[in-house]
Amino acid sequence: MDGEDEPMVAAAMAEEPHVERLPADLLAHTLSLLPTFHDLAMAGGVSRRWRRAVGRSLATRRRLSFAGQRTGDDSTARLVRAAVNLRDLDICWGCHITDKGLLDISSAACVGNLTSVSLWGLAGITDEGVVHLVCLSLLLIFLFSSSLIFSIISNFACDVSTCQNVKRPMVCSSILSVADCHHSVEKGFGHWIAKSHRRMSSPLLLVSRARSLQHLNIGGTFITDETLYAVANSCANLKSIILWSCRHVTEAGLLALVNKCPELECINVGGMRVSQESFAGLLSISPALRIRSIPQILNADIVQVA
Repeated sequence: MDGEDEPMVAAAMAEEPHVERLPADLLAHTLSLLPTFHDLAMAGGVSRRWRRAVGRSLATRRRLSFAGQRTGDDSTARLVRAAVNLRDLDICWGCHITDKGLLDISSAACVGNLTSVSLWGLAGITDEGVVHLVCLSLLLIFLFSSSLIFSIISNFACDVSTCQNVKRPMVCSSILSVADCHHSVEKGFGHWIAKSHRRMSSPLLLVSRARSLQHLNIGGTFITDETLYAVANSCANLKSIILWSCRHVTEAGLLALVNKCPELECINVGGMRVSQESFAGLLSISPALRIRSIPQILNADIVQVA
């Protein structure tokens, strides 16, 4: 290096902020200490290096809490997808999350490893979002598979017609017949799935997404028995569930939950429109079940129903 260049290099190093000299792992850890996700998002906009560091800091997190953060569907889903090792997800009061946000979150790699999920007090959450979060309907798998098969058959028919110089009308009618067959089978199978899904009598109708889920807080949301049926069929390891003020849930949903979740230890039923006689029926199925009635966040001390 020429002697003339040394002062310029030294000046450039002097002007470089000390934080830019940090190793990547140390920078990621430093950014993980930011108090809000808004600050984290702003940090990711500083440079490519900082954006990678933000992604690395999220990848190491085992717990995310959006309580009071006022985050929306897109930003929440983006952060959850980046947190590949997540175990505890807290999306409760203050957040502007709807079913659309849960649909986006349901495709995250961490969903299968989540042990605790809280959606406490989110008025924009209904059956649509929670069901997609905990399970995948076989109807969607069938539609994807049948569409793929139809595409392969159609392409094969076109290739055969090209090679053998078959007249165009014959090829079109062949493809049309395949399409009609595909549509008929899809419609019939879809009708059967929809009819069976309402009964939820077969465990083969759903493929579990949240297979590791142990604690679920959906108190204050607008879910119905449909959500409890999906949870019952998909979350065999469930230990506690909070249904506080879920006024559209009935005895049928609670019975399905207790019958199909052998590990279930505690249910919070405060503010629900379910009779005391129904609770007696639940205890007859699982005598050790704790039925509680005071609204609370997961793992808080509560008083048992008399």
